[in-house]
Amino acid sequence: MAAHTLRDEGDLTSDEHLELREALSWFNEQLFVPRVLERLEHRRAISWFKPAAEDAIRRMWHLKYLLDRHGHHVEVLRTSEPGSVVYEDDWQLIAKPRKGQRFW
Repeated sequence: MAAHTLRDEGDLTSDEHLELREALSWFNEQLFVPRVLERLEHRRAISWFKPAAEDAIRRMWHLKYLLDRHGHHVEVLRTSEPGSVVYEDDWQLIAKPRKGQRFW
């Protein structure tokens, strides 16, 4: 959401604007958004990158730095206990936190 806000409302240079558009396009093209997320009971689900998603993780770090430079703080979270898995593929795992489970 912060990336879209920055794209639409941020004070970006033309190079930064292009960089952001390319990053968002890459994620939209490369990451599958499963239909299971449309279900109301999965509204709290969180998507986590798996270690094998090296390219996606590298690109996400780059996006984080761009957002940070423009005042949009991005917290990086890691866990070995993501909660109840509702979807998984080669790059990502989507899970609902267990009751009372917090990551921040």
